[in-house]
Amino acid sequence: MSSLTLFVDAPGGNRVLGVLNAVFALFAVLMASVATPKRALWLVLCTAVPRFAVAALANLTGADWLSTVSGVLGLVLAAVALYTAFALMLEDMRGEPVLPIGRSGPAHHAVEGDLAFQLHNLERQAGVRRTL
Repeated sequence: MSSLTLFVDAPGGNRVLGVLNAVFALFAVLMASVATPKRALWLVLCTAVPRFAVAALANLTGADWLSTVSGVLGLVLAAVALYTAFALMLEDMRGEPVLPIGRSGPAHHAVEGDLAFQLHNLERQAGVRRTL
């Protein structure tokens, strides 16, 4: 949507992008607040919040320096997301953790724990019950 709005250069398009970026920043804050056990996802979301907040300010105010800051934060967000995706892909391919992604809580126990922990409460998991 951003590319299309910028390409067409519609009247009021920057304000629309500003609101869109602000709403996404708020949504990312809400997602990050519940994603703390999954540190890799949490870090990506915490990197996305300032990027989209600054992008919202840049679009709403029209300040060029904020656009530059937003671009730099976008590059940082891309680097964090690429590292996370690469680490998870390597782990999936090799069947063991290769790069650190900071698992904690149940996610850590699922990877590092024994089979008994993974099978705990299996009968209550979605798809295992006979009826919902």
